[in-house]
Amino acid sequence: WLKECRLEAAARDERAADLGSAGAPPAAARKMRLFLRSLSGQTEAVEASPDAPLGEAFGSEAALVFGGACLDASQKLSEVPGLQDGSTLGEVPRLPGGGDGTEAMGKKN
Repeated sequence: WLKECRLEAAARDERAADLGSAGAPPAAARKMRLFLRSLSGQTEAVEASPDAPLGEAFGSEAALVFGGACLDASQKLSEVPGLQDGSTLGEVPRLPGGGDGTEAMGKKN
């Protein structure tokens, strides 16, 4: 966990240094640096445009979560509430659906 926090802090510092005296890049060239925690527990850095859909930016077969909410693959990065440069998204397995929707599913009354 500590290693991941240091990686994220170093990435933010690097981005800030890159922008330094040159000012902010044009909107078309602006990229977000995000981190993806994979199913195996490894964290990798991904750079993507804020206008890119999640499925295109991460190309993951698993579902993505951020802030406790499942994200839709067609959702743009800029549309995810609270997502900012340096945020970490989690990859979770897609699980097959449950029962028939009754409250007493599997219980004998």
